[in-house]
Amino acid sequence: MKQELNRYVSLIGTKRGMKLVLNDSCSFQQLLDGMEQVLRDNEELFASRKPASIHVIVDTKNRFLSEDQEKRLKDFLLDTFHLEVDDITSNLITKKEADEQLRAVRIVKLNRVLRMGDTVEIDGDVLLLGDVDPGAVLRASGSIYILGSLMGSAYAGTGGNSRSVICAGFMDPEELDIAGAVKTFSEEEIEETPWGGMFEAAFQNTNGAVIVERVEQLPLFRKDIDEGVDETP
Repeated sequence: MKQELNRYVSLIGTKRGMKLVLNDSCSFQQLLDGMEQVLRDNEELFASRKPASIHVIVDTKNRFLSEDQEKRLKDFLLDTFHLEVDDITSNLITKKEADEQLRAVRIVKLNRVLRMGDTVEIDGDVLLLGDVDPGAVLRASGSIYILGSLMGSAYAGTGGNSRSVICAGFMDPEELDIAGAVKTFSEEEIEETPWGGMFEAAFQNTNGAVIVERVEQLPLFRKDIDEGVDETP
């Protein structure tokens, strides 16, 4: 159920209760003044529940509200119309959310060799131009790409992203971990492969186990690996 009250506010009935959808093109004060007039004109919609308050959700669409404006809006609705705001939603994202999304898709580039005892942690994907020596650890919340040798330990998807991968120019690791799924290696495993660890990729299979294949085979197992890549010249 949706009822257009006027250009300042629309009233929608949802499974969670009542939702007020607010105009996002007028000033904040105009919004409050307009809402007060239209809600007073339609006060019978709320009268049956008084003195108990009615719980509502407020959708501000593309309008940003400061903390002070949110408080004023909540106080106005509660004090004037006994409407208690449970949640305020919008089409916008906060700076914190934007930063988190940016970190999730960015690739951090490192040009160094990780020596024994070194531990490096990256938020997002990492491209290492160098080696991970035995006894060194490289961790990333996303995927790990190494243009060099991986002979230490690599932990990808540390935030729980099981779609993360670990790729290396030469792979003879002590341990691989993708979103908590662990794989250790013996000398026999490396010797069994005809390519001897060259240009390999590790990822979780459909059973959640970490397996290792040649890099060029990765798209066969993970068809989403180039998802989002712009191939336009």
